Amino acid sequence: MANLPSESVFSGLAWRRFLGAVLVAGLLFSGLILAIYRQDVSNKRAMLASEAQHVLDLQQELLTVELQKVQSDLLFLASQDLLQDFLLDMDSKANQSALAGEYSKFALNKGVYDQIRVLDVQGMETIRVNYRAGNTEVVAPEQLQSKSSRYYFRQAMSLEQGEVFVSPFDLNVEHGEIEQPIEPVIRFATPVYGNGEEKQGLLVLNYLGTQLLSQLRRLSSSFRGETMLVNPAGEYLQAPDVSHEWGWLLEHSHSFRKEFAAA
Repeated sequence: MANLPSESVFSGLAWRRFLGAVLVAGLLFSGLILAIYRQDVSNKRAMLASEAQHVLDLQQELLTVELQKVQSDLLFLASQDLLQDFLLDMDSKANQSALAGEYSKFALNKGVYDQIRVLDVQGMETIRVNYRAGNTEVVAPEQLQSKSSRYYFRQAMSLEQGEVFVSPFDLNVEHGEIEQPIEPVIRFATPVYGNGEEKQGLLVLNYLGTQLLSQLRRLSSSFRGETMLVNPAGEYLQAPDVSHEWGWLLEHSHSFRKEFAAA
């Protein structure tokens, strides 16, 4: 009977040691699991960042290549003899018809320009061809518009021969109002000169932004995250929710600048 107390003490000590060992093992195991989880999260973030960078690189390359193509088209059209003939005699019906016919064929072949225009030095349209859904329309003289108040006319007219003005990505405006349904466009313009080296006006291409935005969406379709196209002011040109786009023009409050203020 004298040994019972010591056995009881020993049994309690062993139990405490056992519990301590279990606790330490549990902490070590939990630490291991936490380390593995953090490493897994870190690896997934790195993979997502790499995938995101790849998508962004593809989209940037698309934008660069497409805009270079438009600039090349603009300068090609500006050098055509048909344009020179028209500039020499803008009142000639034959010259007007020949140039409008050339622009109609060009618009149909390219499929990316919703307008090809020649503006005189006062900003008045003298030739305009519209492209819509696979068809072209030569705008009648009485329907031509003055663009003298538009920012792209004033800025492009200050350029020299061979220089190209590229407008911000915005929405097309007709008769002072945003066209409905909305038509995202980028305007490319270059001065045109007659044989006397005198500036005669501008050649303007309205590049269809809808197709470009669609191509950007296709490039990111397999991406697990979301991509957005934002202008320098932090406004959405392309957003996961299309109702958030073009806020500064359509007068709603959504913008990348407000929704991602920290960025």
